[in-house]
Amino acid sequence: MNPTGPVRLFNGDVGARVGRNSFGIRNLSIPLGSSVTWTDYDPRRRWHNATLANGPERGGFASPMLRKGRRYRHRFTLPGTYRIFCTLHPVTMTQIVNVRAR
Repeated sequence: MNPTGPVRLFNGDVGARVGRNSFGIRNLSIPLGSSVTWTDYDPRRRWHNATLANGPERGGFASPMLRKGRRYRHRFTLPGTYRIFCTLHPVTMTQIVNVRAR
């Protein structure tokens, strides 16, 4: 699971679209303490989620199932690389969140 594409650098919280069996931003980098809010915009009203495959957090995290208009927010409190995927679409829906130490 290694999404391709450029890394988008952010200096704070990020809103990330989910839909059409993909994450709108495949690779992103945020500072420590920032959050990502995943919002489902799938026009076909398919279910999606954002689940930690691996990363520095113990216990991980998983959003509830999201459907059009619903959102989930997670604050990243440990630096490192987080690999995110949708449990319903694990091949096409992957994302990397790189959390930078300040």
